[in-house]
Amino acid sequence: MTKPDGQSAHGHETDWSQTLVEHRRIWEEKPALRRIYTRWYRWIRRRCLPGRTLEIGGGSGNLKAFWPQIVSSDVVEAPWLDVLADVHDLPFADGEFDNVVGVDVLHHLSDVDVALGEITRVLRDGGRAVFVEPYISPFSHWVRGKFHHEQIDLKHEAIYDADKRPDDANLAIPTLLFDRRRGRFADRFAGLRVLQVELSDPLAYPLSGGFSYPSLLPQSFLTAIWAIEPALRPLLRWAAFKVRIVLEVADAKGGEGR
Repeated sequence: MTKPDGQSAHGHETDWSQTLVEHRRIWEEKPALRRIYTRWYRWIRRRCLPGRTLEIGGGSGNLKAFWPQIVSSDVVEAPWLDVLADVHDLPFADGEFDNVVGVDVLHHLSDVDVALGEITRVLRDGGRAVFVEPYISPFSHWVRGKFHHEQIDLKHEAIYDADKRPDDANLAIPTLLFDRRRGRFADRFAGLRVLQVELSDPLAYPLSGGFSYPSLLPQSFLTAIWAIEPALRPLLRWAAFKVRIVLEVADAKGGEGR
């Protein structure tokens, strides 16, 4: 599985390794961003089952730092990650994990069906997949269209370039899977059951500037912002920036998970 430094699991050269290093630097310099992500990490961990957990798209290693016991993977090597692995072809045995988790990773998939099939395969019966992903509401669509480099294609899930880089993405993939086309999910992914889909983050996350822009939100304001956000729940379909997802693997006979 070892690849030369700076190569992806597909074998082509990429500067994604340098991007991960830059993200680690930004992470250290933005306390508001760290608090927001740490809140997501706590949410993920609370929804996982006891047992072995695989992180896909481990990136700059922030979830690994929060939760050292996880097996953290990505398509490029980094000293803070455990495994070089592509979610479209995971190097693990069937049923090896109790949980698969990820933050901002599903929208980078080049083939949703293959990737979710692999996630299902490496999870035990009743295992869980837990994710925090971008959500395309009218407000977030407008903001991201103005300020964000990743594409938004609400008609197609595919990322078309066969030689896609790790950072190529379609921000709309999670919205299509778990909102606009959710009615098709059970037929399309028979091995998975949707346990929870929760829209979130209409204010705190966009005000943080993410990894790309300066923060407009002093981290001391976060507690007040989070106190306000529950009152905005009726508006989340129009204003949310994130979607939180919990999936469960059906048992071997095709029934519900344990």
